[in-house]
Amino acid sequence: MLTVVKYSNWMNELNFSCFNATDFNLFFALCVKAREQGTDIISLSYDELRKLTNYKSTSNDRFAEDITRMNQKLMSISCMIEAKPGLQIQFNLFCTFWNDKKCRKLTVRVNPEFLFVLNDILSNYTRFDLPPFVSLNSKYSKELFKHFRQWSSVGKCSYSIDELREMLGVPKTYSNGLFYSKILGPAIEELSDKMCFSFLKCTPHYSKNRGHKVTGYTFTWKATKPRQTEKPMRNPVKVTSAAEARAIVMGTEKSKTLKASSKKTSTTPFNGWMVPEDL
Repeated sequence: MLTVVKYSNWMNELNFSCFNATDFNLFFALCVKAREQGTDIISLSYDELRKLTNYKSTSNDRFAEDITRMNQKLMSISCMIEAKPGLQIQFNLFCTFWNDKKCRKLTVRVNPEFLFVLNDILSNYTRFDLPPFVSLNSKYSKELFKHFRQWSSVGKCSYSIDELREMLGVPKTYSNGLFYSKILGPAIEELSDKMCFSFLKCTPHYSKNRGHKVTGYTFTWKATKPRQTEKPMRNPVKVTSAAEARAIVMGTEKSKTLKASSKKTSTTPFNGWMVPEDL
């Protein structure tokens, strides 16, 4: 079974701070399946999804509730691409979820503007195996894991304290000291204990002003050799209704800005709405 997660680096700019550890596992399991099939509709049995995510509870009702909750959070995360001055494109990562509790099967429609992020990438991508990611217990460890994997061949990345707080969804009431002792420190410790990165170190940066306040952190580890250029898994299925928008996105990916928002956006009914035949 394919368990490699691979996606364009810009997906790391999305704010997943509303996710918990289970949400992350479910989401990236869907990314694995979408990349494997290369189609806009993917289906997984509950058993297959449990195996991919190492889901422990045996309750199907609880599992179905966790899937629904993850989707609700995912629907609140919208991507906005400024294709050109005056033209903005907004879309969700997955369009529709059919969570069949009776048949114990999940069917998902992948947004066509998102499918290329998992397939049409030869450079500037994040890649990791799903099992080590799933083995992490903390959502903060998982968030740092995917960002560090983006720079795995470099072995170094730096973030300001404000960037880390936003990335990890740190409560505003947390002081910098509490942030490190309760969130950042334990996350780094878990990544080290589970040997996700060799010789992982976290070095704080201090301001030169009185008080020497922490302004950011640099993370270093033993760099890994970059992989040889990979070919796309399969050619994504083109969806006619999204062809023009997708062409704009593909043509501006490297030069334009993508913004992420956790605010809910209004949607327009899709004229081509359909239910998969096998449901």
